Amino acid sequence: MSTKKICSRIFNSRKICITLCSLAAVLIIGLICGAWIVYEEKEISLVVNGNEVTVKTYARNVSDFLEEQDIVIDKIADSSVDLDSALHDGQDITVSVIADYKVNVDGEVLEITAPAQNVGDVLEHANISLAENDLVEPSLDSPAGDGLVIDVHRVIIKNEVRETELAYSVETKKDSTIVSGDSIVLQNGKTGLRSDTYRVTYYDGEVYSEELVDTEIEEPVAKIVAVGVGISAPKEQEEENIEKPQKQSEDEKSTASDQIAPNGMAASKVITMKATAYHEEPGSLTKSGTLSRVGAVAVDPNVIPLGTKLYVEGYGYCVAEDTGGLIKGNRVDVFLGSDAECREWGVKYVSVYVLE
Repeated sequence: MSTKKICSRIFNSRKICITLCSLAAVLIIGLICGAWIVYEEKEISLVVNGNEVTVKTYARNVSDFLEEQDIVIDKIADSSVDLDSALHDGQDITVSVIADYKVNVDGEVLEITAPAQNVGDVLEHANISLAENDLVEPSLDSPAGDGLVIDVHRVIIKNEVRETELAYSVETKKDSTIVSGDSIVLQNGKTGLRSDTYRVTYYDGEVYSEELVDTEIEEPVAKIVAVGVGISAPKEQEEENIEKPQKQSEDEKSTASDQIAPNGMAASKVITMKATAYHEEPGSLTKSGTLSRVGAVAVDPNVIPLGTKLYVEGYGYCVAEDTGGLIKGNRVDVFLGSDAECREWGVKYVSVYVLE
């Protein structure tokens, strides 16, 4: 073989080699550039149930990116992009994700599954309506995360009027024109009425607080009786047809002896008791577990059992619901609306009618 042919072959081999090396270099550069494009850092705007965040990621597609954000693919109710599509820098993705919630309301526990941006959305999905004073924990604008427990407290504020009868007093006047032993009712007594208006707050059906906001009093009217102190009239005068003042009827005689309280209710017995007064802040409870209030009195349970209905002279109708360390024996402690009223009441002896 000639030297010329050998040199030609060598030259051609070198040319092929250079071509192959060039192609390999181009391929390698292409792979490197492709990998750089695929795995470059991307900035994504993600909106989940209305909550927007900006996230940086190296994920290649949408589904990988969402899983990277701890979003369960099976719980996605709606998406603005195809979940299998490639991810690119500056992309905006909006998804609605279903989550599980528990709502404690009206004595029930509701399990709610829904896409929600905040607590208010959860309640809307559950068709739970709120009144003006209702309380929600967490607040309505708090973010709604999976597994969130929501408490709805029903709060009702209303005015309540509580009425207490006020006993009337009995005044006697000596009258020498009336035969001794007789009496005449000059004016019938009439019980008064105290109307206390309280602003009461109920929290989930239970009394939470109360405040006295108004008091109206209809004063009692005293019963006036003329008591005879005159000398008995001659027999001849008794036989004369002389019009005399109407005598006190049987029902109008001493209530103590007839066992009838001034408010007209029958009494099983009447006890003379030492009466004091006390006042406590709204919301305080009696021994019976009821709210301290006007119309609830403290007694010695050994004398008057708790729960007994009473009529206290100068105070009115009430119920024995409380006790006290100093309330022993024939003592009654009446509840009044203020410390000033208690001071005005002082200490006195009154007739206590034990109502039937």
